[in-house]
Amino acid sequence: YNILLSFYTKYDEDEVSVLRSLISAQVEAVAFTPIVAKREVSQIFANTDVYPLQIHSDIYSHIYSIHNDDASAMRFFTQYLIDQGPRDIMLISPDEKRTEGLYSTMEKNGIPVKETTFLHTMDMAPNAEEMEKAVLTAKPTAIIAVAQEAKDTLLGILKKNRLKIPQDISLIAY
Repeated sequence: YNILLSFYTKYDEDEVSVLRSLISAQVEAVAFTPIVAKREVSQIFANTDVYPLQIHSDIYSHIYSIHNDDASAMRFFTQYLIDQGPRDIMLISPDEKRTEGLYSTMEKNGIPVKETTFLHTMDMAPNAEEMEKAVLTAKPTAIIAVAQEAKDTLLGILKKNRLKIPQDISLIAY
């Protein structure tokens, strides 16, 4: 499976370290929302085969940029996963628009949506025990996690349960 990881951080001092972390995970692409232009960010991508993509920004003129709404982004990411093979896709998000985007894409592809497909969280940092129970119960082949906090919690859960990316599960985090 191919992996697309992306993130948002409201703290620009974390941006470079988060990008380095994502690139070190041997991903094919990193979609990110830059906060301020930094020479280090350009240098990070210059020395790797990872494809960078700016979301909702055009700070870096040499990096491709897309602008879209939450439902459109979710349709794009869901279709990407479906094209790669996963059919049991779990969404971890507090946002109804993203839920609609995933639901409509799965429906368009003739994939039934299960009750366990969605883990609605009340905030961007879901409870780790709740998330672990949901993931182990649903046994998804792919997860889309919205928010850096959800991604961090999820990576710990996958490691704890010896689930490897991309061998056991595909992950998109943004």
